[in-house]
Amino acid sequence: GPGSYADATGLERCKSCPAGTAVATNGSVALADCVSCGAGRTSAVGSGTCSDCPIGTFGGAAVNPRCDPCPANTFGDETKMQACKSCPPGAASAVGSKKPSDCACGDPTMESGYTADGTLECGCPRGTQIEGTKCALCPLGTYSSTISSQACSMCPVGTTTLTLGATYAAQCVCAAGFYLNPSFTPRDA
Repeated sequence: GPGSYADATGLERCKSCPAGTAVATNGSVALADCVSCGAGRTSAVGSGTCSDCPIGTFGGAAVNPRCDPCPANTFGDETKMQACKSCPPGAASAVGSKKPSDCACGDPTMESGYTADGTLECGCPRGTQIEGTKCALCPLGTYSSTISSQACSMCPVGTTTLTLGATYAAQCVCAAGFYLNPSFTPRDA
């Protein structure tokens, strides 16, 4: 019957097609008759039909014995997904998330807002930048003067900061081996 094949005559029982494959017709005679369900789809062992991976899951291979839940910090808002969609920078979500609103800013110090198209935007406080789903202090030689989802700004060539977490360009001072050119004035971006 559907979902099985007989690769020899006189078998008492047909052999089942593997999970992630299907054969819809009677009379199949080889494992090769069991065809892949394709990316974003799956089937049970011995199935005659394939089904789409449900919302919150994905099937990234040509043969998917099962649909896997979307990993943390992603979501699957459609059926038949080959890969889950990433949450915006700085945002986190649970395994198996089903919609963009399941993503939330991952650090309590972040400020959240929405763009004109309704996309979540997470911003780290001044002196920090997004690293994964957390805010981290700007490294030496960088600063951040605004609440932002962007990386910290680099100090001008030949300058650095004396501490982590600089919040404005004037904190960029001459690095060892450099001197201040009187015509240079640091400015916040």
